[in-house]
Amino acid sequence: KIVPFPGGWTGHVVRLVAAAAAIAVGAFVIGQVAAGRFAATPALASVVKATPDAIWVEGASPRHDGTLSPGLYELKSGVVSMRLSSGGELTVEGPARFEVGEDASTEVHAGIALARAPKEEDGISLRSRGLHVSDAARLIGIDARAEGATEAIVFNGDGGICLDGSGKC
Repeated sequence: KIVPFPGGWTGHVVRLVAAAAAIAVGAFVIGQVAAGRFAATPALASVVKATPDAIWVEGASPRHDGTLSPGLYELKSGVVSMRLSSGGELTVEGPARFEVGEDASTEVHAGIALARAPKEEDGISLRSRGLHVSDAARLIGIDARAEGATEAIVFNGDGGICLDGSGKC
């Protein structure tokens, strides 16, 4: 016959396991929030088309669902077309490095980009090293492949190419 002793260790073990599980789940959730996976960061753009050879740099790529939040992105190769939250479209050819701002603005640090406004009355803005194209442009191209040099062209619209810091457009 087995006689249970009062204050046995079984209840203590169950409580310790439950506490350890709660701590593990809490640490996991805190880690995910810190990594931005549970953050409510809005998607400012989403990938709508990509060539089969499109390769992103690890840690500088869109989310798994193809959405982009504010941050720096780097495309190793291929061509990717994205729909901006404003309705406009941005196409980037790799190798390219570009940044999406909190206001869905885009700055091309390196590479080739083409931006298209959603409607005739809307404009779109695109920035690169030392210049930006004003909002009245409907179709803008930027070539920032050469080190220290950037070329920009407004294909459609009245947008002017402005040199940063000079006040000249």
